[in-house]
Amino acid sequence: MKISEKRITDVVVLNLEGSLMGGPEAVSLNETVNRYLDEKSLKLVLNLQSVERVNSSGLGILIKALTTFKTNGGILKLANVNPNVKNLLVITKLNTILDSYDSVEAAVKSF
Repeated sequence: MKISEKRITDVVVLNLEGSLMGGPEAVSLNETVNRYLDEKSLKLVLNLQSVERVNSSGLGILIKALTTFKTNGGILKLANVNPNVKNLLVITKLNTILDSYDSVEAAVKSF
C-alpha cells in the first residue's frame, strides 16, 4: 500500500492506495498515524478512494488507528469509501464507530 500525505488547514489527509490487508501495510499506517500524534496533529482523514480491498486484518488496522487517535485526544474520519468496503463496514457494524464521508472536502469540513 502507498500512503501520500497532505494538509488542509489543520487537518491531515492520508491518501491510501492499494489493498489494506495487514502485514507491512499495518506497520506503515501505524507509523504514520503515530508520527502525526507525536506532532500533535489531532485531526486525521483517511482517504480510501484508491483502496481496492480490505480484509479482517485491514479492518483491524482501521480500528487500531481510530483507537490510538481517540485515546490521544484526536479525531479520525474516513473519506471516499468504495461500495465494497462500505458494505463490509456495515456488515461488521463498524460504520457505527467510524465516521465516513463521501469526499475529503466533506470530511475536512465536518471538523
